[in-house]
Amino acid sequence: MQRRKRAHRRAWLCRLLLLFGILGVGIFLIDRQLRPVVQSFAAYQAKSYATDVVNDAILYYTQQEHLTYDKFSEILYDEDHKIIGIEANSVAINTFKANIVKKINEGMAQLEMQNIQIPVGSLLGTQILQGVGPKVNLRVQPATYVESEVVDQFDSAGINQTRHQMVLKVNISLTAVIPGYITTTEFTTSYPLVETVIVGAAPSQFTHVTGDESSTIGKINDYANRPQQQ
Repeated sequence: MQRRKRAHRRAWLCRLLLLFGILGVGIFLIDRQLRPVVQSFAAYQAKSYATDVVNDAILYYTQQEHLTYDKFSEILYDEDHKIIGIEANSVAINTFKANIVKKINEGMAQLEMQNIQIPVGSLLGTQILQGVGPKVNLRVQPATYVESEVVDQFDSAGINQTRHQMVLKVNISLTAVIPGYITTTEFTTSYPLVETVIVGAAPSQFTHVTGDESSTIGKINDYANRPQQQ
């Protein structure tokens, strides 16, 4: 009698272990199939929300400060009124970049506290299930850094004319968190700030100083005989 009970318990235990094994393998296979889709969707959503934050920050400061070309750069002339160079206003550029980064960080902090909900069907990557099913929470938070830089672009604007454009580039590293899934991504976006058309021979020298003005040594880029597109 006792042997039968023991055999019955062993058989029941084996069936239970087999069931757990099948469930474990099933969960593993499903997770393996869904993880890339979920992480890709989460990264896409995180970039979308972060882009809105960056746009709002740039729009706020461009409208508030009424940016002009003369605020960031000065065209230098010789006695004959020929262009001899362009000098960047490093203080104005660095102040603008610092304000932008601060505003973006504030926006990202608010975004991190928001309760963003996404239907489960949207995570599966199929059109049929888009927007269907219970909702799960998505958290978007800065991963490591928010960086910004102002770069210069030169291109031809016509005969003997060169367009000088100053462009703000923002690089953000962020983390998207969905229950059971986490992914880190980064993106870079560019925004034209100011521009002018230089009429006449393009300057052979261009000096751009960047970095924190509190530092005794900044980053100095000197471009001698910089080739221009005509």
